[in-house]
Amino acid sequence: MSLTIISVDTGNKNIKTPNTQPFNSGLICHGTSAPPLSVETLRYDGKYYSLTEKRIPTMFDKTETEDFYILTLFAAAKEIAAQDGPKPAYRKDICLALGLPPTHLQELKPKYLKYFGRGGQRIEFTYNGTHYDLRVARVEVFPQGYAAVVPYLGKIRDKTRSYIIDIGGYTTDVVMLKKGGEPDLDFCESFNAGVIRMFDQVQRVVRNRHRRELDDYMVDAILRGTLDPGDAIRNAAFEAASSYARTLISSLREKGVDLDIAYPILIGGGSALMKDVIVSELGSPEYLHVEDVRANAIGYQLLAKARMNHDEAG
Repeated sequence: MSLTIISVDTGNKNIKTPNTQPFNSGLICHGTSAPPLSVETLRYDGKYYSLTEKRIPTMFDKTETEDFYILTLFAAAKEIAAQDGPKPAYRKDICLALGLPPTHLQELKPKYLKYFGRGGQRIEFTYNGTHYDLRVARVEVFPQGYAAVVPYLGKIRDKTRSYIIDIGGYTTDVVMLKKGGEPDLDFCESFNAGVIRMFDQVQRVVRNRHRRELDDYMVDAILRGTLDPGDAIRNAAFEAASSYARTLISSLREKGVDLDIAYPILIGGGSALMKDVIVSELGSPEYLHVEDVRANAIGYQLLAKARMNHDEAG
């Protein structure tokens, strides 16, 4: 049986697939009536859904509600269209490749297999008027962070010790790699210190100092240099973000992450926003920055393909 691999990184901040643009982890349910305006719309199980810039509140266990299942249907529809090109309808059996923080794998993987697999039943929905008939024949769940560096293992194998520092929406996950690029499962740490909490800190500082309200998109744009709010607010935002990044680095060091002699690998959307501060704290100018925010999704796809090839070879 030939399965199409659909890889989805279900982040608390953004949803990513290998071949599409990331979109915000925000969802509106319109009930049984279509949205009044022409927006990106998915209809599933008799209800209409659209995406929104207001993200879903951070969730440790994404299987507790239907929200991330619906967001994954959006992602699957986009990725299938990107892989196959425009068609009036799609019918596929798929392998859904997903990820979890390494420290959450043991607890949440069984839930993910059940929640996203739906017992292998066929799932029908429409996305922007196009009909999708899918069967999730297989679900694979991989450690996020490590998945993102799979394409770069050739650069890493000769390093005596490396640390993957994956700064995501809600958590920062750290995995140590031994020489040869193999993960050391005795050192996997997860910190509740991702981009969302940094945004909260920036918003709080700007609110207290300048009585201005910034949303996540405005903070992101200021830190990336695509929005100029004036010197006072910009300086306050960068000061708060830098303070947050330095606190994160201190937390890593307290847990034994030696950034002075080890080889740091920075990934995740937060690594781009905190890169300058993190690099200034490193003991060596040598590091790897994986800039593509879709890196985990790409890694899940590669790992799923390798596992399926191994199984087929017997």
